[in-house]
Amino acid sequence: MIVKVCGLSQARNVAQVAALGVDLLGFIFSKQSPRCVTAGVAARASLVAGEAMTVGVFVDEASATIVRTVEAARLGCVQLHGHETPAQVERLHRLLPATRIIKAVGVASAADVERCKTSYGGLVDCFIFDTKCPAGGGSGRKYDWSVLEAYDGSTPFLLSGGIGPGDARQVRDFAHPSCVGIDVNSRFELAPGLKDVEKLKKFIEEIRTN
Repeated sequence: MIVKVCGLSQARNVAQVAALGVDLLGFIFSKQSPRCVTAGVAARASLVAGEAMTVGVFVDEASATIVRTVEAARLGCVQLHGHETPAQVERLHRLLPATRIIKAVGVASAADVERCKTSYGGLVDCFIFDTKCPAGGGSGRKYDWSVLEAYDGSTPFLLSGGIGPGDARQVRDFAHPSCVGIDVNSRFELAPGLKDVEKLKKFIEEIRTN
């Protein structure tokens, strides 16, 4: 199971989280987020990321800015967490051919799932199905995962939305052929941008236990 930990901000904490066997390390570049970092911070953190891939999270950012940040921060993946169009996704693929692209989608109903499949299926490498939030971005709240039963696309997805330390069994029990992992953030924090390594360690061990 792929594990993505998002909203990191401190190199020492990044090294500790990466040592847990996390696959994807997320750095947020939206100024509206209390976890926003600079490209310089992310670049320094990437030096201690080990084998984990670094992911830059952008919300309705210009393509040129995304490209500059990817290059400066040495990111392996871009996560689009706003209202980015399919045309922008195609443009980013042309500008960053070696960079993977994830599209985060706010989900409240089966209709949201169908719309994302129609608009972005085949264009992105992975979806993140998160809780739908009027303000955009992450909310730290859960949604009814049963609406994802309607998803029959070929693009894999990560489960997200308020997943916390007490949800290991629910995560293990969730079954969908296209679900390849999870994305966690605020429920595992000591402070914005600072992850609780012990809680993450216990949770990862629990969800990866057969």
